[in-house]
Amino acid sequence: MDVLIVDDEALARNELKYLLNQCEGVSLIIEASTIQEALEILLTESIDLAFLDIQLTNESGLDLADKIAKMPHPPEFVFATAYDEYAIEAFEKMLETIF
Repeated sequence: MDVLIVDDEALARNELKYLLNQCEGVSLIIEASTIQEALEILLTESIDLAFLDIQLTNESGLDLADKIAKMPHPPEFVFATAYDEYAIEAFEKMLETIF
C-alpha cells in the first residue's frame, strides 16, 4: 500500500511515518506539507491511502479532501488532527464522499 501523509508539522509527519513503518503491507510513504505539494504527488503517484491534517498553515485538509473526492480514482483518506472541534466536520466530509 502506498501512503501519503499531508501535514504542515514535520514532527507529526515523522510520528505517523514511524507508526506506518511498523505496519505490514505499507510499501511506500510519501510526505507533503501543503495542499499544492499533495496534489502534485496525487497526480504523479498511485496513492492508496492519504492521511490529511485538517489545520494546515493557511490551508485546510477539508479542502484537499474535496479535491481528492473529485479525482477519477481517489485514494481512501483519513483525517488526522489534534483539534477535536474539527471532528464533526471531518466526519460529515467523509460521509459526503461515501454517499
